[in-house]
This record gives sequence, structure tokens and C-alpha cells, in this order.
Amino acid sequence: MIKKINYQKLFIICFCAGLIFSTQSSSLDREVIDWDESTFAVISKSIINGKILYVDSWDTKPPVLFYWMALFIKILGSNIFAVRFSGDVLIFLTSFFLYKIIDKRYENHYLNILGCTFFILLFNFNFAQPTLTELPGLFFLTLSIFIHKYNSKNTFANGFIIGLAIMSRTNLGFLIFAYLIIYLKDKFKFEKIFYFLTGSSVPFLLFGAYFFYKNAFINFLSGVFIEITYSSSTNKIEDFYNDVLVYKLKNFEFREAILIFIILITFYVIYQKNILLNLSDETIILLFLLLSIFLGRSLFYHYFIQTYTILTILFIEVIYVINIKRITFLMIVFLFLLQFNLVFSGFQNIYNYQDISKNYPIKKIA
Repeated sequence: MIKKINYQKLFIICFCAGLIFSTQSSSLDREVIDWDESTFAVISKSIINGKILYVDSWDTKPPVLFYWMALFIKILGSNIFAVRFSGDVLIFLTSFFLYKIIDKRYENHYLNILGCTFFILLFNFNFAQPTLTELPGLFFLTLSIFIHKYNSKNTFANGFIIGLAIMSRTNLGFLIFAYLIIYLKDKFKFEKIFYFLTGSSVPFLLFGAYFFYKNAFINFLSGVFIEITYSSSTNKIEDFYNDVLVYKLKNFEFREAILIFIILITFYVIYQKNILLNLSDETIILLFLLLSIFLGRSLFYHYFIQTYTILTILFIEVIYVINIKRITFLMIVFLFLLQFNLVFSGFQNIYNYQDISKNYPIKKIA
């Protein structure tokens, strides 16, 4: 029997895809936003050319993003569109599973749309436009929450996804401790916890076996787990002050100010209404995420992209608890209007992409 198409859910998915692609395309006229993205693109292109990661090309980042980006460069060509589109797809996939999480909890189409709109708005920050390692990390984090909500007993699958998250962003290893606390809190059997830990080790073992076959296992370990501890910043507070506070005060936009205000109001309502008690698992994950960020080798604002899914879930819970008539619909309209200029700019850039790409200082990825 053919399952009937749910056009409301299909509309939400198409709406999210269109909003992501258009707003993210608003930055296509800037070839370089973050030099990390440029480095990732060059390394990914070298993989296509047969070079070995951590041997012929080097960066102290886990391997997932390099292979993901290489796939899109292989299909779409050696250009900035392929690099950015690889990030757009990750944002879309993340928003899809976030939508499923919200839909399961509230079964409210307006809250689903609001959640996706708010989540996409978070990527309107300039630092969230390029394709960085935070994007696959955020996707796997969201997928793990989805698995935990829909099938909490399948701890092996959840562990495997967390393992992939660690192979995207090393600091996400803290999620193992977060889930151990969640499982102990929910009185999971030791057998289930063992499955989770086993699953989380599988991605590392698979990548390790591959690099061992390529005679690059020590390089892999050094680049991902060892070298990163020695290439740390000397002063994280100074990094944060210069990179976040000083830069943002000089380059603040109205949209960003509104978004920060909404986040602050969200946390105020959370405190007043004791909402964290309703979302204990998400709160534990958020605390360990923040701990992993603040204990890292440096402190830059794009690290906080990893908190976007949890921030969205908390925001939707606040809207649900407030329960003011029509506030959900009004918030959807308001948040969409905040992004409308980026939607317009995005479609303009897509239409004029050939002319824009001709004006790039570097025409192709090396």
C-alpha cells in the first residue's frame, strides 16, 4: 500500500531547503570568508588528485569534512560553489533531523516551521557562512539526538554516530561523557552502555585501519589527537576578546543584534519557567558542548555553531511554554523578514554566478 504524501510536511522540507540555499548563497560573491575553508578546499582537492591526507596534505582536523568536500568537488568541479554547496547540504540534512525532533515532541506544523526558520537564521552570522568542520559535527550531533529520541535503546547506532561526530570535530568527544550521564540517569543496563561505547569506537577503527593501510596511521593520530594539543593558542581570553567582542562591536548588524536579543530572552524565560527540567537530556548535552568549547585550544565564535541545534530546541520549548495566541505565526513572519534581504541577495548571486566567479582572484581550487 502506497503511503499518502503529507503535503504540509513536504512544504516544510521544501521551505527549509529553499531558505537555506538562498541565504547561504548570499555570500557566493565573497571567495574567502574564513581561511580555514580555503585550506579545507585545497586539501580536499588534493585527495581527489590521489594525495594521502595527513601525509601529502596536513591540517589538525579530523578527516570527515575533507572527504565530504572532496565528493562535491569531484561532482561539481573545482570551484567555490562546490565547497559552499557541500556545507549547504549539511545544514539542510541537519535541519531535516531537527524538524523530525521538533515534530515528534510537539506535533505542531507552525512550531516545525518556526524551528527551521530560527535554526537557519543562526547561520546568517557572517562566521557561519563558510563550510567548516563544525557543520558535519553539528549534523552528527543532531542525528544522535534524533536516534536517542526515536529509538533510545539502539545505543550502538547512537555511539556510531557520536564516533562520526568525533571524526568531524575532536572536541565532540565530550558527548560520550554527556550520553554516559544520560544513560546512567535513565538507568540503562550496562550492556546498552557497552554497546554505545563500542559503537563510538568503530569510526575511529575504520579510519585508523585505512590510514594504517596507507602507512599513515601515526600521521593520522598526530594530526587529529596529538598535534592539536600543542598548537594551542597562548591566550584564549585574548582570542575571544579580539575575535568576538572587538570585531563584532565594529561590524555589528541589526539582524545579529535581534538574534542575540532573542537568545538572551530565551534563556531568561528558561530560567523563570524552569524549562531545563523538561529538557534534561538536551541540557546535559549543551553543558558538555560548552565545556568542550571553553576547554579547547582556542576560542573563536564559529565554535558555537555546534550549539545551534540545542539552542533551537530550547527556543521552541520557550515558545511552546509561553503559549501566547498567534505568537508562533508572528515569530515565523518576523524571523523570515529578518532574512529576506539575504534571500534576495542569494537569488541574485545564483543568477549572476558566472559573472561573479569570473571576478574571483583565484579561478579554481589548486
